[in-house]
Amino acid sequence: MNSINVTGRLTKDMEVKPTQTGKTWLRYSIAVNIYDPKAERKQKTLWVNCTQFFGFTEKYLGKKGDLIGITGELDFWEAGEKKAQMIYVKVNKFDILQRKTVENLQDSVSGTDVSDSADKFEDANPFDNSDLPF
Repeated sequence: MNSINVTGRLTKDMEVKPTQTGKTWLRYSIAVNIYDPKAERKQKTLWVNCTQFFGFTEKYLGKKGDLIGITGELDFWEAGEKKAQMIYVKVNKFDILQRKTVENLQDSVSGTDVSDSADKFEDANPFDNSDLPF
């Protein structure tokens, strides 16, 4: 079975490309932090190249820095005279999990406590959670 799920941040805005028949497809890449016990920082970045041929609306594309989750399958194409294989993910579906906004960036850079926004969410909760066992 050839199936892959990846979560990471877009390295640049999603790029819409035309085919020769006039249809559109997407090209983008995401950065994924992976654990490496041999590395000095114990973490390094894996760059995942993605293409998507269906299942997207141009109005709702991701921007650089957005956190996205993808589901797809590994594929490759041969490039150059030496027929080097380039591996990429042929994406079936993506979800934008978090938009990279100026507020998010400022909070992460300045170390601001974001618990105020969590309190606002709690206040806006329309459900009565008093009967939940946890």
